[in-house]
Amino acid sequence: DFEATGGDTAAQPLFMWIAFHAVHRDDDSEPPGSLLTEDQFTYLHQTLPSHGIATNRARLAEALIPVDIAARKVVDTLDAAGALDHSVVIVHSDNGGDTCHAIGDVAPWGSNWPLRGRKMSYFEGGVRVPGFVHSARFAARRDTARCTRCGCD
Repeated sequence: DFEATGGDTAAQPLFMWIAFHAVHRDDDSEPPGSLLTEDQFTYLHQTLPSHGIATNRARLAEALIPVDIAARKVVDTLDAAGALDHSVVIVHSDNGGDTCHAIGDVAPWGSNWPLRGRKMSYFEGGVRVPGFVHSARFAARRDTARCTRCGCD
């Protein structure tokens, strides 16, 4: 394990797969609001609704903020140990957004526009997702690759 080696990145190769399930929740669960700053909470629950953003879309964003925080902690830990320069970080979604309305929703939870389809469909809106690859080894290159890749969860 990474910490057991004292962060010695030369001790052995490290493969780490972290699958966050924060936005995979049911309509009755509450996002962990305690992880939000006061400004984030105000933005999600006052500013967005005042601009016509549906509350369920704001709740989805609220569920995603802890994923951003956790991913930042992973990157910061790798950086502090001197391992980030030797790492390849890949971030991707698992499927397209859920564009269905649940009972009482004023808008769908997700949007895959301009793609057709949704989560659990074979149209591009269900299977074509954003992602990126970052590595210090690629820093000199500013290429954008448009290619097919496959992932699973």
